[in-house]
Amino acid sequence: MERLTPRERFVRTMRYQVVDRVPYCEMTLWGQTLERWQQEGMPMIERDLLGPMGLRAGCEYFGLDRRDFADIRLDALPPYAETVLEETDRYRVFIDAEGSTRRALKDGEAHGTRMSMDTFIDFPAKTREEWGLFKQRFDPHAPARYPKWWNEKIKVWAERDYPVALPANSEHAFGLYSWLRRCMGTINACLVFYDDPAFAEELLDFYTDFAMETIHQALHDVQFDYFNIFEDMAGKGGPLVSPKIMKAFMLPRYRRVTDFLHNHGVEFISMDSDGDMRPLIGLLLEGGINCLWPLEPASGMDPMALRKEFGRDLRLWGGIDKRELAKGRKEIERELVSKIPSLLDQGGYIPMLDHDVPPDVPYDNFLYYLELRRRICEGRYGA
Repeated sequence: MERLTPRERFVRTMRYQVVDRVPYCEMTLWGQTLERWQQEGMPMIERDLLGPMGLRAGCEYFGLDRRDFADIRLDALPPYAETVLEETDRYRVFIDAEGSTRRALKDGEAHGTRMSMDTFIDFPAKTREEWGLFKQRFDPHAPARYPKWWNEKIKVWAERDYPVALPANSEHAFGLYSWLRRCMGTINACLVFYDDPAFAEELLDFYTDFAMETIHQALHDVQFDYFNIFEDMAGKGGPLVSPKIMKAFMLPRYRRVTDFLHNHGVEFISMDSDGDMRPLIGLLLEGGINCLWPLEPASGMDPMALRKEFGRDLRLWGGIDKRELAKGRKEIERELVSKIPSLLDQGGYIPMLDHDVPPDVPYDNFLYYLELRRRICEGRYGA
């Protein structure tokens, strides 16, 4: 078969069509991982690896296919001024750009990456009174929501040979549960459905309308290859909301957004969520979401089992256990050989790690993983 462009390869893989090979993609690295790898002999290519999208945008050095992202801002504008409230030798307490108060560990920080997630202390819209002020920062027509170079990007993307996603994959991308969490925090975002369902409806309707109005011009200007929803709404023990809550509060709004996207020619709609999402997947499909990633094995997300249960309706990205890369070549080979070949034969699957590469992964192990994946995906394994 003739060599495909990265865009052709992505679209054909998602359509279960024949490809020269599947796309080679990854998420990105911890800053501490980059620091370790440079000590272990990796060339100094920091700008390529820790940019806004990291490895997500591709990396020629590692043989990853190019992708791009339309950085349409769906966060608070104008942003809150970052304000440090307290600082010690070990941590910093500050108000972030979206008005949340966080405690950040300083020990072990490298290249902007902290060794643990921040502790969130307070949030900007826990009550209706706070919400009245917070919502003023979500004007869909604020000029800063689109990059200054937008018109130039339109021209470049019209001639591209690589996939482009809307919006950029970040914690500030579109998502319904993640929106509630940004407004009021995880605990309140779980309780609001019971304590004040009308408030939950108001928040979700507002953000759905805001997001659709914000991206409308982008959908007119560019033919996007996929749209990504960011949720992170599950842990190892399962989702943070029940199927009943999903069906009542989120499904109708997902459906509005996905119908809107489909009407503008966006064929693939993915959801990025860690944790065990299995109880909700049927509802996600009903809501028009047809791709799921990164499929964490530590949470029971087995891509082969998911394919058996949901068939070709659900495209799968990820599912390669990053923990195995910290071990040795035998473990890496066992992980890849046990999953990739059967899923490749079925199509609709992009093999990649189940999250960012952590600092316990040696540089040589990552290179071995990439090379072995290439050999398997290109039919050279065992030859």
